[in-house]
Amino acid sequence: MRRSLRLLIIIRVFFCVLFFIFLNRFAAPYIMKDFISDMVIEELAEEISNEYNFSNNGDQLVQINDQTPNMVGLKRLTKCSSNLNINDLICEKITNPNNEWKKIEKSANPFTTQPIEITNIKVEDKNIIAVRKSHHNHFNYLAIEPEFEVRNIIGFIGTIRNHITWFEAPLLLILVLGIGYYFSSYVIWLIKDVQKLVSNTDAANLDVENNSKAHFKELETFIQVFESLKVRLKSSFDQTSRFSSNASHELKKPLTILRGHAEQGLKAATDGSREQLHFAIIAEQVDQLIGITDRLLLLAKADANTLDLNLTKINLSQLFEQIIESAQFARPDLSITQEIQENIYCDFDDFLLRQLLQNLFANSMKYASLNGRVHFQLKELSSSIRLEIQNTAINIPNDLDGKAFDRFYRGKEIGSQSIEGSGLGLSLCKEIAKAHKATVIINTDQPGVVKAILNINTKYLTT
Repeated sequence: MRRSLRLLIIIRVFFCVLFFIFLNRFAAPYIMKDFISDMVIEELAEEISNEYNFSNNGDQLVQINDQTPNMVGLKRLTKCSSNLNINDLICEKITNPNNEWKKIEKSANPFTTQPIEITNIKVEDKNIIAVRKSHHNHFNYLAIEPEFEVRNIIGFIGTIRNHITWFEAPLLLILVLGIGYYFSSYVIWLIKDVQKLVSNTDAANLDVENNSKAHFKELETFIQVFESLKVRLKSSFDQTSRFSSNASHELKKPLTILRGHAEQGLKAATDGSREQLHFAIIAEQVDQLIGITDRLLLLAKADANTLDLNLTKINLSQLFEQIIESAQFARPDLSITQEIQENIYCDFDDFLLRQLLQNLFANSMKYASLNGRVHFQLKELSSSIRLEIQNTAINIPNDLDGKAFDRFYRGKEIGSQSIEGSGLGLSLCKEIAKAHKATVIINTDQPGVVKAILNINTKYLTT
């Protein structure tokens, strides 16, 4: 089962977005750590600038603030003052006169007049950040454990993010599908553009230079390679066509001479003798070889797009009836029926049209089952002329519809008897129809019946 490119792109976009979400989830704590640490210090400086925090110290020298109004604010805030007796270990450490204090260059509170200083100390293997600010004749202190505060804020942000993610999951899924569909549509549009370039190329226009330009420079190489391939294919087609044409011409002359000698021998031999039979067989086989060379020559001209057409107004109804007249003599065992609409005309090369109809007729006669039925039909539709020959058959190959027009293909399974032929007749029919802007198909949809259908577009009819 072939995979869908559109589905593949959508799935990959989905996994890319999923990977980005998980990468962001696991990398965010490391990316935000320094930023949040700076924000914690700014918050600490803002807290010490607030005189209200130290307005009611009394005997309460140390305050643990576990429920701050700001949900992502500082959770554990230690307050100390140097004018009081301090028994708390953290306060003892931060009020030590031997600490080195550094001035904070920019205060979080623009209205503060006293400088704010900061220091780092270690208390029982914990890193503590403390700030102080002069107040009258003493210092006020605030201290926090930065790792705890940063971890708390990151955890709170993660909780909010998870909560939002669950609500946004359907919208995110729709967004991913939309982005995937957009990108897949764009890629498919580029592929279809290239497909259009390739599909418009056949043996008849290999020498026509393509003037379309690539939409992107990455596709220019492909177009250049494709144009180079067209040149090589054109050269190969020309060589093959010349070989087939030359071979047909060279073979036809000696074959014609052989047929002449065979006819002379046939006339000179005694009636009913073995020699006359041998000459008759030789003449018949030579005629078959001449027919093959004629078909090869026509196919070579068709390949080279040099098939000369002498279009004339032909009464297709009359010509078809003339060909059908010999059906009963060719296969007396068959039941022959016909539906021929009168006075249908078309513009066609008379010689090539006869070749086409004779080949279709001969195939129906050869491959019709014993005591079977052959039906001929010709009618004019609203936009085309439809000519159909259908015959009963047994052991119809499964690949007949697709391979019937391949050169040298023969449906060996059809019928039980050995059937002579070159495998070029239907190939020639296809090329003749194509040269006249018509189509010919083989249809085996109906069990036990093979249909050969020729469709001629009405716009090519004479008025």
